[in-house]
Amino acid sequence: MENKEMLKTNLASRAMRLKQNILHFGMGKVNLIQGCSEEEVQKLEKQHNVIFPLSYRIFLKNFGHGIGGKVMSDIDFLYNSLDSLTDIARNEILIEKGDPILPKQAFVFAMRYGEQFMFYDANGLNEDPPVFYYMEGDKEFTKVGDSIFDIFEEEFKLTKRANKI
Repeated sequence: MENKEMLKTNLASRAMRLKQNILHFGMGKVNLIQGCSEEEVQKLEKQHNVIFPLSYRIFLKNFGHGIGGKVMSDIDFLYNSLDSLTDIARNEILIEKGDPILPKQAFVFAMRYGEQFMFYDANGLNEDPPVFYYMEGDKEFTKVGDSIFDIFEEEFKLTKRANKI
């Protein structure tokens, strides 16, 4: 239990730091950074028959309805788009012979242009699971982060560089 509390503190700190950086560097406005309610998180879990890891729950509660404006502006990852991303990945993107197969409890949390996506295994066994990436035509999934926060922190850095901040 002590490890889970330490993890929760660490993840909450990462969320707060990300929020502060977005605001500090002018990549978002405070009124555009909006989290989900616990009820919304539970509804999404039930709809997809998954157990969200602590890392993703914290992310959703801090940024589920908005991450500020500029960060990840070309990626579907907000609450209102999450209903269908896993189904699109399974039934529209991964349909060719030789395509990898998503784990049964995979949850696709981000998609770009309907051809690339990121997911983690929402089987309830890991509170901060690694994140995997797929681009249409790839023969396997690529691990791109040890935590969902690795992904969003990296996207922040990329946006910062792209905007020469």
